[in-house]
Amino acid sequence: MVKIFVGNLPRGCEASELRPLFEKYGEVNECDVLSSYAFVHMEKEAEAKRAISELHRRALRASPLTVELATARLRNATKLYVGNVAAGARTRDLQRLFQVYGRVLECDIVKNYAFVHMEKERQAQEAARGLSGTELAGQRVSTLRDDRLPEPPKLGLFIAAPSTTACPVGYRRQITGTSDQHRATNLKPRTACIQMERDCKSSAVESLSEM
Repeated sequence: MVKIFVGNLPRGCEASELRPLFEKYGEVNECDVLSSYAFVHMEKEAEAKRAISELHRRALRASPLTVELATARLRNATKLYVGNVAAGARTRDLQRLFQVYGRVLECDIVKNYAFVHMEKERQAQEAARGLSGTELAGQRVSTLRDDRLPEPPKLGLFIAAPSTTACPVGYRRQITGTSDQHRATNLKPRTACIQMERDCKSSAVESLSEM
């Protein structure tokens, strides 16, 4: 899936007006309009590139659109994590809170948390300090920079080889297939200790128990 930034939207533009422009080039999975800009998610990269090429600077109600890959705009942005987001919270409402402190390049709500990308680091720092504890849709949110999030706890998984002929490296290869987030340590002749993320442990245990 390819995420496209669409800027300089005309006043009052809605997703129902913008989405058909991109659907001419391929499948559109999502179209989110946020005040004067929007994000469009297209299924195939080739179709997204064609849409960007042909729609950039095209006028929509006399307003020339800025159309480009979303990742290019976020390369130098400061990313903020927003926790304890209520189920009924809307992206537009969250964006308005942060716009008081500076330009918001992107704002995405994911379940009970969100990520906000701000153009300038100083403004992002001020927003993080000023908005922690602010009420949004009936709940008080917590805000901090994404690079200050604590690392998820690691769990140890101890594996003993069933026979003297078993090879611990083989176990390590099988575990590699169950998770991208693992680290093999303390390899001994017939044992291995694997450190992995909490949400990956169960899948590893299930796979190895069938050996």
